[in-house]
Amino acid sequence: MYHYGDKLETINTHLECIRTKWIAGAGEARDLAAALLSCIAEIPGDTRSYAQKRNDLRTLIDVFSGEYQDALGMLLGEKSAKMFQKIWERCTLYPFSLGWFRRPFRSQKESMLYLDMNLSLLQDMVYAGAFGEIDIANELMKNEHAYGHMFSRLKAAMIAAEIDDGNSEILDIASSIIYGENEGGLVSRELIAGLLMSRSEAAHKMIGDLLLAAKLQEGLRQAIAESMDEGSRQGFLHILRLIIDNNLARFRSTSLYGL
Repeated sequence: MYHYGDKLETINTHLECIRTKWIAGAGEARDLAAALLSCIAEIPGDTRSYAQKRNDLRTLIDVFSGEYQDALGMLLGEKSAKMFQKIWERCTLYPFSLGWFRRPFRSQKESMLYLDMNLSLLQDMVYAGAFGEIDIANELMKNEHAYGHMFSRLKAAMIAAEIDDGNSEILDIASSIIYGENEGGLVSRELIAGLLMSRSEAAHKMIGDLLLAAKLQEGLRQAIAESMDEGSRQGFLHILRLIIDNNLARFRSTSLYGL
């Protein structure tokens, strides 16, 4: 979990604003927004009360549909709510476990397995709102990210969602950074993870080219190896194939991951 340090006061002020001003009215959407805010305010924490409240749902996609549709808007505002809806609905493309001991297991049928991961991403999106909306294109173009290492997983998910949604600007910016045409942007962990999380062959090729060009850059190879199992199935297989075909398992940074 990221320790927010001196940013915590700003985040708490934002949470209080959501609690007292944004979550308004009555009905199921308001109750769901309040329950979600209660969960994410203290992650990692006990999400059993939330799970019990939503135990009649069969898939995570249902959480923000129908009468619950306005819950995200109460937490995030309209623009960010639309982006997070995409991220929430895409969750089953990825492994459902978190942390260093995670395993790359996915499940299309048991989507409630993704509850903890999605609540963590929702927490990031809500907390990021304390500093303004994340403009992912502008973030990629900077050589020093405004949020530091905060919200790294969220930004990776946003990059993947934008690429798969056909946003060619994000793909063009990523290409200019990877191939050295843009001296302003950084080859960050969220960029690597975001490209691998997409289902774009062009995005996967960029990371593959970066891996093959790494040569003596062990840290870069390690960043790619650490991110590959978080990616889409297509992204994972593309990098795995390159590692096998080019005998890259001889390097410590890839052999550490059982490759």
